[in-house]
Amino acid sequence: MAFQTTKRMEALPFSGIRAVMEKATKMQQAGENIIHMEIGGPDFDTPEKLKQAANESLKAGHVFYTSNYGTPQLREAVTVYEREKNGNEYVRPRY
Repeated sequence: MAFQTTKRMEALPFSGIRAVMEKATKMQQAGENIIHMEIGGPDFDTPEKLKQAANESLKAGHVFYTSNYGTPQLREAVTVYEREKNGNEYVRPRY
């Protein structure tokens, strides 16, 4: 089954960064030597440990948006990591 977009979707312009990426990709496909600097993408696969953790989180139902500050558990984990690995102490913001 072929994927088709609606006319309304086709009328939406790409964001500036996506327009640059599309052009760079087409140039690369045409055989030009392109160094992509338009988006930040890793040049390595996601570590298996992170893939497994993400999969477990999805299975547990953690599929909704959170606060821009992150979950309390994540903030606490970052705080502990920074204290133990880098000796940094952070004061908990009031929000």
